[in-house]
Amino acid sequence: MASLNSVRPAQRNVVASERRFFLGMAIAIAVTVIFGFTLNAARMNWTFLELPLQVHLHAAAFLAWIILYVVQNWLVVWGSITWHRQLGVLGAVIAASMVVLGIAPPSQRFSSTASRRSFRLGSSSC
Repeated sequence: MASLNSVRPAQRNVVASERRFFLGMAIAIAVTVIFGFTLNAARMNWTFLELPLQVHLHAAAFLAWIILYVVQNWLVVWGSITWHRQLGVLGAVIAASMVVLGIAPPSQRFSSTASRRSFRLGSSSC
């Protein structure tokens, strides 16, 4: 997308409006994901420390991705395109780790008693 300085004044409002829209959607996605996983964790019958290391790493990487997504949109809205591009490198590192960590928890799913309890589908522990 073009920078706000290189577009005509009439288009400037449209570009700014689009950027605010995408920031709002990024925040809505982040709130939905965090709220959803928090509710799911609250319904399960396990403690945080019972889960395998792979699950903790998976959660950290995917949460970092959501946070980076919101920050990237915020930087664009405020016109910090240079910072936005520099953080893009961090995004590439997080994305690469997400590929590995997105596969690791399912492969470790049934390796411990805590995992069997926490990931069982149709659990009636609510």
